[in-house]
Amino acid sequence: MPILCLEGPSAVGKSSTARYLAEHHAAVHIPEVNLLFQRPENPSPYWYYERQLERVQIARSYPREKLVILDSDPFQPVWYDFLFPSISSLNYETVLSFYRSRLERMELVWPDRYVALTAPRAELQKRKDGDPKQKRRKFEAHLALVDFLPWYFDKLDGAAPGLVVPLQAETIEGNAQVVLEASSSLGVAPDGVRVFDEIAKWIRDRSTHGFASFESGQR
Repeated sequence: MPILCLEGPSAVGKSSTARYLAEHHAAVHIPEVNLLFQRPENPSPYWYYERQLERVQIARSYPREKLVILDSDPFQPVWYDFLFPSISSLNYETVLSFYRSRLERMELVWPDRYVALTAPRAELQKRKDGDPKQKRRKFEAHLALVDFLPWYFDKLDGAAPGLVVPLQAETIEGNAQVVLEASSSLGVAPDGVRVFDEIAKWIRDRSTHGFASFESGQR
């Protein structure tokens, strides 16, 4: 079984879907960085990026017959730090260099497939309001991802056809079924560096098209 990544805006159901798959289908759930690791008091500027790399290494340590679910994109800084530059501890070009060098050394690979969840803004707000115990920092700022992520994942799928399965997220059970179907029919593994270079060029080209002006958020 492959390594699948669930990504989408806050309150779309990523973590709930991953937990459901772990409970009902014996999948391995690898949470996002800030839930999986304890941030030190004075972290290195590279701490968050290294932990993303470590999540992929954990995922790769499981036998291939296990379904492994990465809860949020290990390549998240490639697009998130572009959208919200004020939260990054590194210059954006340094972030890109970090990722590209790890791909070159095969310390990092793309997930076998992404399931890109989305939902209307009003529905996300409703889910957020219905779950007051769940802290969702900078939720309003992060709603920008409703517009950006479908665009980004469409470009990623263009660079590596079949890598991304878009999903209008309605129920956790329905999400899980799509993930299971996506895990059973995979294409050829993407050329990691080539795909990364295409994505990096595309994001750089967008720097004059308005995305860099989104309100700063917090990872």
